[in-house]
Amino acid sequence: MKACKWMGAVAAATLLLTSCLGEGDNSFSGSGFGVAGISETNYQPILYTAVGPMYSSATAALTPGTCWLVSYSVDLNSPENTSTSTSGAYYATISQMQEIETGAVYYSSRDTAALMPNEIALSNAGLAGGEPAASYIDGHLFLGAALNAYNNQINNFSLYWNQADSAVVEDNISTYSLYLRAVKQSDGTGSTASAKTEFRAFDLGSTIESIARKEGKDGAESFYLKIHYISEINEKDSTDLTWSSFRVACAAMDPDSEN
Repeated sequence: MKACKWMGAVAAATLLLTSCLGEGDNSFSGSGFGVAGISETNYQPILYTAVGPMYSSATAALTPGTCWLVSYSVDLNSPENTSTSTSGAYYATISQMQEIETGAVYYSSRDTAALMPNEIALSNAGLAGGEPAASYIDGHLFLGAALNAYNNQINNFSLYWNQADSAVVEDNISTYSLYLRAVKQSDGTGSTASAKTEFRAFDLGSTIESIARKEGKDGAESFYLKIHYISEINEKDSTDLTWSSFRVACAAMDPDSEN
């Protein structure tokens, strides 16, 4: 189950990557998230992305299960792509790769009225440079978050999902609440903090698939993951917290399907 999309407060769902068609629509390029894996067709190393599996010389040494942010281009006229229909993967030129750290997932609640030690606010989550930065690929939920940090500051991100909480209905769609929280692990350097964006991947595959099948059994076509995060902390009163949120729309599944 790989079909999840970012939802703005008002905007319609948008696929979570940038992609451009080339001349004659015989090529495309863009950037997006991916999960390294092994092809079930020919057992070669591939990268699962929102536009489909890809392979290249850059994917040959990737450890399965690792997560990446990549820039790619695909020429559909290249000899390597003549067998895409049988190989099940595009041959791509990958120009940039950044490994994405995996964040912790806790299936429990955390007091939303109290800060954790060294917790920091996120000025925005689900966006990077004004573009959507959330995607669900091959069992992993990718999230981007903007924050103010010093050079070389190390932050830990965790996602809390209390399984005891029932879904609520928003816009006639079942909505499940998750809480993204960031904690400073070590101080950085420099005299002033600056804006930066960090990305994390969270392994939610079995849970998302279970919910997708449940929602499909109930006759739903989709459901929401609502990601809550602290967007402001009152400097004079650390108990005065402002919470913001965004939604990720996911497709429900046929409960009897294998994929």
